[in-house]
Amino acid sequence: MTSERNLYISDVLLFQKTDSVLGTMHLLALPRKLFSPSLFQSNIAAATLLIIMAIVPVLTGCGGGGSAGGGSTTPPPPPPSADFSLGPFPSPATLQAGGAAQQWDPTLTLSGTAPGPVTVTFPNLPNGVQVSPSGPITAPTDGAIINLLVYATSSAAVGSATVTVQGTMGSVTHTYSVPITINATAPFQLQLSPPSLSLTPGGAAMVQATINNPNSVPIEGMGADTSSQRQDLGHPQIAYVSNNNYDLTFSVDYASPPASDVPVLVTAQSTAGDTSMVVLPVSIGSAFPPVNPANNRSTAVHTDEDPQDVVYDQARKLLFLAIPGLNQVRVLSSVDYHLVATIPVPQYQSVNSLPGTIDEAVDGSAVYVGGAGEIATINPSTLQVTGFTAVPQSGGSSLGFTQVAALSTGNVLVLNGGSGHVFLWNP
Repeated sequence: MTSERNLYISDVLLFQKTDSVLGTMHLLALPRKLFSPSLFQSNIAAATLLIIMAIVPVLTGCGGGGSAGGGSTTPPPPPPSADFSLGPFPSPATLQAGGAAQQWDPTLTLSGTAPGPVTVTFPNLPNGVQVSPSGPITAPTDGAIINLLVYATSSAAVGSATVTVQGTMGSVTHTYSVPITINATAPFQLQLSPPSLSLTPGGAAMVQATINNPNSVPIEGMGADTSSQRQDLGHPQIAYVSNNNYDLTFSVDYASPPASDVPVLVTAQSTAGDTSMVVLPVSIGSAFPPVNPANNRSTAVHTDEDPQDVVYDQARKLLFLAIPGLNQVRVLSSVDYHLVATIPVPQYQSVNSLPGTIDEAVDGSAVYVGGAGEIATINPSTLQVTGFTAVPQSGGSSLGFTQVAALSTGNVLVLNGGSGHVFLWNP
């Protein structure tokens, strides 16, 4: 059902048409002079047709009541899958059996959403062919360069072979086949003595290199190389000793981390280009002794005193602490750190620390405590004072502190702090 209403506003006719079937209302504004009252009714149909023609494209574009955006949205393409590549590799590579290593430096390239890392291995190496480091090797990020030393030992078969390099990142694996050619061994052989080496950070060690050269092939020189993990070992000092004999001195600084059996490739080369190579395993120890977790601060004992000096009786496992402020010697057990005894001993009072005021005889028979112009003797077995010995004084000098140092001869070196004189005392 359709209803119509007309309204004149100034010189404009507002024409309203409501369609109850479609549920829509259409409004058309036309100049009033186009319509006389007698022509108005005859023009209703034409106006309605104009309105419907204008509405149809709108309804068609809306897709029968679709979203305001107008039409369906094409989904974005999926992101590229995670992938990687390794390279370049030499093709082909030429090695000499028992000869120098060849360096390969493939680069990791990540693509798509690949986060890395990539694990690199060398499955099914030909007999006698070695790679250093041997793997697995982790290439962490895009652009990472993997430094490899590839060589053939003297047991490698002469001819053609293939080195397989495999990279794995999650479920993605790529395999690269590198053809190699292995030539015959050189007419000379290199030998090292010792065949392995151990270094301490900050230290050095020497290896003697001898070339077994029965055909007197002219030798051009010596060299050493390591993988990028331990470049600190790849530059030894090489000294020519005599014909076919060299000294190689390896050293590492204090910051070198510990390592075990790092392969150092020592190579001799002739003027003709032939090479002979020997792998020297090098181990690097720790610059610091191992830490014993049992010896920690949890065993510290606070005496709340101010010991001036201390001596340790190793046989009895006792610590004798001189405390001048209290005129006491405290005795502590080094086993469980409890207080064993408190011995009254007069001592020199000073605001300054005076080390050397207590010491023990070399045979452990007595403990000597320096006081104001005297020395007290303590029996370390009974923990009792057994006597006092006066220190010789110079005329007019006041009593000062006394320092004692027990000597290996059994005598005691005594310093009279008041006069500055030194005496040798035989207890």
